[in-house]
Amino acid sequence: MSNEPLGIYFCGPLKCWGQKSFELSEYFKLLKNSFPVQIVDAQKAAYFFVNETLESRADFFRKRHGNMVSILIAREALSPDFNLFDFAIGFDPILYHDRYLRFVPGYRFKEYLEIKPFNKVEFEKREFCDFIYSNRFANPQRDKVKSIIDSISPVQSHGSHLTNVYGEIDLLTNGFGWQKAKIEIQSRYRFSIAAENAFHLGYTSEKVLTAFAAGSIPIYWGNPLIHLDVNPSRIINLHDFDSEKEFANYVKEINNDSKIFNQIVKEPWFTEAQRKEILDYEDSLNNFLLNIFSLRNPQRKGVGTFNDTYVEVTQSGFNFGRFVVILNTLKNLKVLFFKIKSRIKNNRVRKRSVF
Repeated sequence: MSNEPLGIYFCGPLKCWGQKSFELSEYFKLLKNSFPVQIVDAQKAAYFFVNETLESRADFFRKRHGNMVSILIAREALSPDFNLFDFAIGFDPILYHDRYLRFVPGYRFKEYLEIKPFNKVEFEKREFCDFIYSNRFANPQRDKVKSIIDSISPVQSHGSHLTNVYGEIDLLTNGFGWQKAKIEIQSRYRFSIAAENAFHLGYTSEKVLTAFAAGSIPIYWGNPLIHLDVNPSRIINLHDFDSEKEFANYVKEINNDSKIFNQIVKEPWFTEAQRKEILDYEDSLNNFLLNIFSLRNPQRKGVGTFNDTYVEVTQSGFNFGRFVVILNTLKNLKVLFFKIKSRIKNNRVRKRSVF
Protein backbone atom coordinates (compact mmCIF):
# COMPACT_ATOMS: atom_id res chain seq x y z
CA MET A 1 0.00 0.00 0.00
CA SER A 2 1.15 3.53 -0.80
CA ASN A 3 2.37 5.73 2.04
CA GLU A 4 0.34 8.61 0.59
CA PRO A 5 -2.21 9.86 3.15
CA LEU A 6 -5.74 8.53 2.61
CA GLY A 7 -8.18 11.42 2.30
CA ILE A 8 -11.34 11.27 4.41
CA TYR A 9 -14.33 13.59 4.16
CA PHE A 10 -17.09 13.77 6.80
CA CYS A 11 -20.30 14.84 5.06
CA GLY A 12 -22.26 17.65 6.69
CA PRO A 13 -21.41 20.30 9.28
CA LEU A 14 -19.49 19.41 12.42
CA LYS A 15 -22.56 19.85 14.65
CA CYS A 16 -24.39 16.96 12.97
CA TRP A 17 -21.55 14.65 14.04
CA GLY A 18 -21.67 15.79 17.68
CA GLN A 19 -17.91 16.36 17.87
CA LYS A 20 -15.69 19.35 18.62
CA SER A 21 -13.56 18.38 15.61
CA PHE A 22 -13.63 15.60 13.02
CA GLU A 23 -10.23 14.42 14.27
CA LEU A 24 -11.95 13.43 17.54
CA SER A 25 -14.29 11.01 15.77
CA GLU A 26 -13.76 7.46 17.00
CA TYR A 27 -13.62 6.31 13.38
CA PHE A 28 -10.82 8.72 12.51
CA LYS A 29 -8.89 7.85 15.68
CA LEU A 30 -9.13 4.11 15.05
CA LEU A 31 -7.99 4.51 11.45
CA LYS A 32 -5.13 6.81 12.42
CA ASN A 33 -3.66 4.00 14.51
CA SER A 34 -3.14 1.91 11.36
CA PHE A 35 -3.10 4.18 8.31
CA PRO A 36 -1.77 7.56 7.18
CA VAL A 37 -5.16 9.32 7.06
CA GLN A 38 -6.09 12.97 6.88
CA ILE A 39 -9.30 14.98 6.62
CA VAL A 40 -9.55 16.71 3.26
CA ASP A 41 -12.05 18.54 1.03
CA ALA A 42 -14.69 16.43 -0.69
CA GLN A 43 -13.07 16.71 -4.13
CA LYS A 44 -9.81 15.19 -2.83
CA ALA A 45 -11.40 12.56 -0.58
CA ALA A 46 -11.20 8.85 -1.38
CA TYR A 47 -13.55 7.98 1.48
CA PHE A 48 -16.83 9.68 2.48
CA PHE A 49 -18.30 9.18 5.95
CA VAL A 50 -22.04 9.96 5.95
CA ASN A 51 -24.52 9.86 8.84
CA GLU A 52 -28.30 9.69 9.08
CA THR A 53 -28.98 13.43 9.36
CA LEU A 54 -30.53 15.38 6.50
CA GLU A 55 -27.55 17.77 6.51
CA SER A 56 -25.03 14.97 6.09
CA ARG A 57 -26.95 13.12 3.39
CA ALA A 58 -27.66 16.35 1.46
CA ASP A 59 -23.93 17.13 1.52
CA PHE A 60 -23.20 13.61 0.29
CA PHE A 61 -25.53 14.01 -2.69
CA ARG A 62 -24.06 17.41 -3.57
CA LYS A 63 -20.41 16.37 -3.42
CA ARG A 64 -20.28 12.66 -4.25
CA HIS A 65 -17.99 11.70 -7.11
CA GLY A 66 -17.13 8.51 -8.96
CA ASN A 67 -13.85 7.80 -7.21
CA MET A 68 -15.03 7.87 -3.62
CA VAL A 69 -15.99 5.01 -1.29
CA SER A 70 -19.01 5.81 0.89
CA ILE A 71 -19.55 4.62 4.47
CA LEU A 72 -22.91 5.28 6.16
CA ILE A 73 -23.00 5.60 9.95
CA ALA A 74 -26.72 5.23 10.76
CA ARG A 75 -26.95 6.19 14.45
CA GLU A 76 -30.76 6.39 14.46
CA ALA A 77 -33.62 4.19 13.25
CA LEU A 78 -32.62 4.21 9.57
CA SER A 79 -31.91 1.14 7.46
CA PRO A 80 -28.83 1.50 5.21
CA ASP A 81 -29.43 1.72 1.47
CA PHE A 82 -26.69 -0.35 -0.15
CA ASN A 83 -27.57 1.00 -3.58
CA LEU A 84 -26.20 4.33 -2.33
CA PHE A 85 -23.44 3.32 0.07
CA ASP A 86 -20.57 0.86 -0.22
CA PHE A 87 -20.46 0.09 3.50
CA ALA A 88 -22.61 0.84 6.53
CA ILE A 89 -22.80 0.66 10.31
CA GLY A 90 -26.32 0.64 11.74
CA PHE A 91 -28.79 -1.02 14.09
CA ASP A 92 -30.48 -3.42 11.66
CA PRO A 93 -29.86 -7.10 12.59
CA ILE A 94 -28.56 -8.14 9.17
CA LEU A 95 -25.49 -9.79 7.63
CA TYR A 96 -24.11 -8.59 4.31
CA HIS A 97 -20.66 -10.03 3.57
CA ASP A 98 -18.06 -7.37 4.54
CA ARG A 99 -20.36 -4.42 3.81
CA TYR A 100 -22.13 -4.08 7.15
CA LEU A 101 -21.50 -3.96 10.89
CA ARG A 102 -24.26 -3.73 13.46
CA PHE A 103 -23.99 -1.31 16.35
CA VAL A 104 -23.94 -2.97 19.76
CA PRO A 105 -26.08 -0.58 21.85
CA GLY A 106 -24.32 -1.50 25.09
CA TYR A 107 -21.04 -0.34 23.54
CA ARG A 108 -22.45 2.73 21.82
CA PHE A 109 -23.72 3.98 25.20
CA LYS A 110 -20.91 2.41 27.22
CA GLU A 111 -20.64 5.37 29.61
CA TYR A 112 -23.69 3.93 31.39
CA LEU A 113 -21.92 0.63 32.00
CA GLU A 114 -19.69 2.34 34.55
CA ILE A 115 -22.70 3.02 36.79
CA LYS A 116 -23.07 0.42 39.54
CA PRO A 117 -26.39 -1.47 39.21
CA PHE A 118 -28.93 -1.22 42.00
CA ASN A 119 -29.32 -4.38 44.09
CA LYS A 120 -32.33 -3.03 45.91
CA VAL A 121 -34.31 0.21 45.82
CA GLU A 122 -36.52 1.77 48.46
CA PHE A 123 -39.78 0.78 46.83
CA GLU A 124 -42.11 2.71 49.15
CA LYS A 125 -40.18 5.97 48.73
CA ARG A 126 -40.42 5.92 44.96
CA GLU A 127 -43.19 7.50 42.94
CA PHE A 128 -45.02 5.60 40.21
CA CYS A 129 -43.73 6.37 36.69
CA ASP A 130 -41.89 9.04 34.68
CA PHE A 131 -42.10 10.14 31.04
CA ILE A 132 -39.24 12.39 29.84
CA TYR A 133 -39.42 13.42 26.19
CA SER A 134 -39.14 16.54 24.06
CA ASN A 135 -39.79 15.12 20.57
CA ARG A 136 -43.38 15.86 19.60
CA PHE A 137 -43.02 14.13 16.23
CA ALA A 138 -42.08 10.62 17.36
CA ASN A 139 -44.19 7.54 16.60
CA PRO A 140 -47.65 8.08 18.24
CA GLN A 141 -47.27 4.75 20.04
CA ARG A 142 -44.99 6.49 22.53
CA ASP A 143 -47.84 8.72 23.70
CA LYS A 144 -50.21 5.74 23.64
CA VAL A 145 -47.94 3.85 26.04
CA LYS A 146 -48.13 6.84 28.39
CA SER A 147 -51.92 6.86 28.07
CA ILE A 148 -52.12 3.16 29.02
CA ILE A 149 -49.90 3.68 32.06
CA ASP A 150 -51.85 6.84 32.98
CA SER A 151 -54.94 4.62 33.32
CA ILE A 152 -53.19 2.83 36.20
CA SER A 153 -51.93 5.95 37.97
CA PRO A 154 -50.92 9.45 36.77
CA VAL A 155 -47.55 9.52 34.98
CA GLN A 156 -45.19 12.41 35.75
CA SER A 157 -43.99 14.06 32.53
CA HIS A 158 -40.84 16.16 33.03
CA GLY A 159 -39.84 16.84 29.41
CA SER A 160 -41.19 19.54 27.12
CA HIS A 161 -43.59 17.05 25.50
CA LEU A 162 -46.88 16.44 27.37
CA THR A 163 -45.41 18.28 30.36
CA ASN A 164 -47.11 18.19 33.76
CA VAL A 165 -44.01 18.78 35.93
CA TYR A 166 -42.43 22.09 35.02
CA GLY A 167 -38.91 23.50 35.22
CA GLU A 168 -36.95 20.87 37.13
CA ILE A 169 -35.42 19.06 34.13
CA ASP A 170 -34.09 22.37 32.78
CA LEU A 171 -32.47 23.30 36.10
CA LEU A 172 -30.83 19.89 36.46
CA THR A 173 -29.69 19.86 32.82
CA ASN A 174 -27.95 23.20 33.28
CA GLY A 175 -26.09 21.76 36.26
CA PHE A 176 -25.37 18.17 35.20
CA GLY A 177 -26.11 17.79 31.49
CA TRP A 178 -29.15 16.13 29.92
CA GLN A 179 -28.40 12.44 30.59
CA LYS A 180 -27.34 12.84 34.23
CA ALA A 181 -30.37 15.08 34.83
CA LYS A 182 -32.63 12.43 33.33
CA ILE A 183 -31.13 9.67 35.49
CA GLU A 184 -31.44 11.85 38.60
CA ILE A 185 -35.17 12.30 37.96
CA GLN A 186 -35.78 8.67 36.96
CA SER A 187 -34.15 7.49 40.19
CA ARG A 188 -37.26 8.74 42.05
CA TYR A 189 -39.62 6.44 40.15
CA ARG A 190 -40.41 2.75 40.07
CA PHE A 191 -41.02 2.73 36.33
CA SER A 192 -39.71 4.74 33.38
CA ILE A 193 -41.40 4.81 30.00
CA ALA A 194 -38.63 3.90 27.57
CA ALA A 195 -40.32 4.20 24.18
CA GLU A 196 -38.22 4.70 21.06
CA ASN A 197 -39.00 7.45 18.55
CA ALA A 198 -39.76 4.76 15.94
CA PHE A 199 -40.75 1.15 15.48
CA HIS A 200 -37.63 -0.38 13.96
CA LEU A 201 -36.19 -3.89 14.10
CA GLY A 202 -32.85 -3.75 15.90
CA TYR A 203 -32.91 -0.08 16.93
CA THR A 204 -32.16 0.15 20.66
CA SER A 205 -31.26 3.59 22.01
CA GLU A 206 -29.99 4.68 25.42
CA LYS A 207 -33.51 4.88 26.90
CA VAL A 208 -33.46 1.48 28.61
CA LEU A 209 -29.95 2.14 29.91
CA THR A 210 -30.81 5.43 31.65
CA ALA A 211 -33.65 3.61 33.41
CA PHE A 212 -31.28 0.80 34.43
CA ALA A 213 -28.81 3.37 35.78
CA ALA A 214 -31.60 4.98 37.79
CA GLY A 215 -32.74 1.69 39.32
CA SER A 216 -36.18 1.94 37.71
CA ILE A 217 -37.88 -0.63 35.48
CA PRO A 218 -38.07 0.41 31.81
CA ILE A 219 -41.49 0.06 30.22
CA TYR A 220 -40.27 -0.56 26.70
CA TRP A 221 -41.59 -0.21 23.16
CA GLY A 222 -39.88 0.21 19.78
CA ASN A 223 -37.57 -2.69 18.91
CA PRO A 224 -39.29 -6.11 18.96
CA LEU A 225 -35.79 -7.64 19.14
CA ILE A 226 -34.77 -5.73 22.27
CA HIS A 227 -34.07 -9.09 23.95
CA LEU A 228 -30.98 -9.40 21.74
CA ASP A 229 -29.48 -6.24 23.27
CA VAL A 230 -30.45 -6.31 26.96
CA ASN A 231 -31.56 -8.88 29.51
CA PRO A 232 -35.31 -9.34 28.81
CA SER A 233 -35.90 -10.14 32.49
CA ARG A 234 -34.84 -6.57 33.44
CA ILE A 235 -37.54 -4.80 31.40
CA ILE A 236 -41.28 -4.77 30.78
CA ASN A 237 -41.55 -5.21 27.03
CA LEU A 238 -44.85 -4.16 25.47
CA HIS A 239 -44.04 -6.31 22.44
CA ASP A 240 -44.36 -9.42 24.64
CA PHE A 241 -48.06 -8.89 25.41
CA ASP A 242 -51.10 -9.95 23.40
CA SER A 243 -53.25 -7.04 24.56
CA GLU A 244 -53.04 -3.64 26.22
CA LYS A 245 -55.15 -4.97 29.09
CA GLU A 246 -52.72 -7.82 29.74
CA PHE A 247 -49.83 -5.36 29.63
CA ALA A 248 -51.50 -2.90 32.03
CA ASN A 249 -52.43 -5.68 34.49
CA TYR A 250 -48.80 -6.82 34.59
CA VAL A 251 -47.58 -3.32 35.40
CA LYS A 252 -50.24 -3.09 38.13
CA GLU A 253 -49.12 -6.38 39.62
CA ILE A 254 -45.50 -5.25 39.88
CA ASN A 255 -46.50 -1.85 41.23
CA ASN A 256 -48.38 -3.58 44.05
CA ASP A 257 -45.63 -6.02 45.00
CA SER A 258 -42.24 -4.75 46.18
CA LYS A 259 -40.82 -8.29 46.15
CA ILE A 260 -41.48 -8.79 42.42
CA PHE A 261 -40.27 -5.25 41.72
CA ASN A 262 -36.92 -5.83 43.44
CA GLN A 263 -36.49 -9.22 41.76
CA ILE A 264 -36.62 -7.45 38.40
CA VAL A 265 -34.35 -4.58 39.51
CA LYS A 266 -31.71 -7.07 40.76
CA GLU A 267 -31.49 -8.71 37.34
CA PRO A 268 -28.24 -7.98 35.43
CA TRP A 269 -28.59 -5.45 32.61
CA PHE A 270 -27.11 -7.87 30.09
CA THR A 271 -26.79 -11.61 29.66
CA GLU A 272 -23.27 -13.08 29.61
CA ALA A 273 -23.40 -13.39 25.81
CA GLN A 274 -24.49 -9.76 25.47
CA ARG A 275 -21.74 -8.55 27.79
CA LYS A 276 -19.15 -10.46 25.75
CA GLU A 277 -20.50 -8.86 22.57
CA ILE A 278 -20.12 -5.41 24.16
CA LEU A 279 -16.54 -6.13 25.24
CA ASP A 280 -15.67 -7.49 21.78
CA TYR A 281 -17.30 -4.71 19.78
CA GLU A 282 -14.35 -2.31 19.63
CA ASP A 283 -12.29 -5.07 18.00
CA SER A 284 -15.16 -5.77 15.59
CA LEU A 285 -15.37 -2.08 14.65
CA ASN A 286 -11.61 -1.85 14.25
CA ASN A 287 -11.53 -4.94 12.00
CA PHE A 288 -14.45 -3.65 9.93
CA LEU A 289 -12.70 -0.33 9.22
CA LEU A 290 -9.28 -1.94 8.69
CA ASN A 291 -10.78 -4.23 6.06
CA ILE A 292 -12.31 -1.31 4.14
CA PHE A 293 -9.13 0.73 4.12
CA SER A 294 -6.93 -2.29 3.30
CA LEU A 295 -8.86 -3.39 0.22
CA ARG A 296 -7.19 -2.87 -3.13
CA ASN A 297 -10.65 -2.28 -4.62
CA PRO A 298 -13.09 -1.29 -1.84
CA GLN A 299 -15.99 -0.45 -4.20
CA ARG A 300 -19.05 -2.46 -3.20
CA LYS A 301 -22.20 -0.70 -4.44
CA GLY A 302 -23.39 -1.53 -7.93
CA VAL A 303 -22.53 0.57 -10.96
CA GLY A 304 -24.52 0.30 -14.18
CA THR A 305 -27.80 1.18 -15.85
CA PHE A 306 -30.27 0.37 -13.09
CA ASN A 307 -27.98 1.30 -10.19
CA ASP A 308 -27.06 4.68 -11.70
CA THR A 309 -30.70 5.47 -12.48
CA TYR A 310 -31.70 4.53 -8.95
CA VAL A 311 -29.08 6.86 -7.45
CA GLU A 312 -30.13 9.78 -9.66
CA VAL A 313 -33.84 9.30 -8.92
CA THR A 314 -33.15 8.90 -5.20
CA GLN A 315 -31.11 12.10 -5.15
CA SER A 316 -33.88 14.04 -6.91
CA GLY A 317 -36.50 12.63 -4.52
CA PHE A 318 -34.31 13.38 -1.52
CA ASN A 319 -33.84 17.02 -2.51
CA PHE A 320 -37.60 17.50 -3.01
CA GLY A 321 -38.43 15.59 0.17
CA ARG A 322 -35.97 17.64 2.20
CA PHE A 323 -37.71 20.82 0.99
CA VAL A 324 -41.09 19.39 2.09
CA VAL A 325 -39.66 18.44 5.50
CA ILE A 326 -38.36 21.99 6.00
CA LEU A 327 -41.79 23.43 5.11
CA ASN A 328 -43.56 21.03 7.49
CA THR A 329 -41.09 21.84 10.27
CA LEU A 330 -41.74 25.57 9.84
CA LYS A 331 -45.48 24.88 9.86
CA ASN A 332 -45.22 22.81 13.06
CA LEU A 333 -43.08 25.49 14.72
CA LYS A 334 -45.70 28.09 13.83
CA VAL A 335 -48.45 25.94 15.39
CA LEU A 336 -46.28 25.41 18.48
CA PHE A 337 -45.60 29.16 18.75
CA PHE A 338 -49.31 29.97 18.78
CA LYS A 339 -50.00 27.22 21.34
CA ILE A 340 -47.34 28.64 23.67
CA LYS A 341 -48.62 32.17 23.10
CA SER A 342 -52.17 31.05 23.92
CA ARG A 343 -50.99 29.25 27.08
CA ILE A 344 -49.12 32.36 28.29
CA LYS A 345 -52.20 34.48 27.61
CA ASN A 346 -54.48 32.07 29.50
CA ASN A 347 -52.08 32.01 32.47
CA ARG A 348 -52.14 35.81 32.61
CA VAL A 349 -55.95 35.80 32.53
CA ARG A 350 -56.09 33.27 35.38
CA LYS A 351 -53.66 35.34 37.47
CA ARG A 352 -55.75 38.49 36.97
CA SER A 353 -58.92 36.60 37.91
CA VAL A 354 -57.32 35.51 41.20
CA PHE A 355 -56.65 39.13 42.20
